[in-house]
Amino acid sequence: MVQELNEDDPDRRIEFCETMVNKIDEDPPFLYNIVFSDEATFTLKGEVNRHNCRYWSDTNPDWMMDSHTQYPQKVNVWAGLLNNALIGPFFIDGNLNAAKYEDLLRNQIIPRERESKRGSW
Repeated sequence: MVQELNEDDPDRRIEFCETMVNKIDEDPPFLYNIVFSDEATFTLKGEVNRHNCRYWSDTNPDWMMDSHTQYPQKVNVWAGLLNNALIGPFFIDGNLNAAKYEDLLRNQIIPRERESKRGSW
């Protein structure tokens, strides 16, 4: 869970920021067309899968206790932000893989967003 910063990371971050500023200068509503999203896995035992969480530290705080069961009861939750509006949450049974994620996007998220845009006109 502890990530190390590489020597070139600050340069890459500055380059990304400059690219984004240029895109926004060329197209001011650019950011309103980006979906910022994330997902998390919750279990009935109260554990949260923090696979996307990153902590930067010189030492590993070793604060998390691993506990696994062979067949944990769990649910994946996906949510996003688009143009200052919440999308979701969407609940996914079982493991989230590429096929389920594509199905979620095509058959639930995109149709719901299209419908909400029609309703707001």
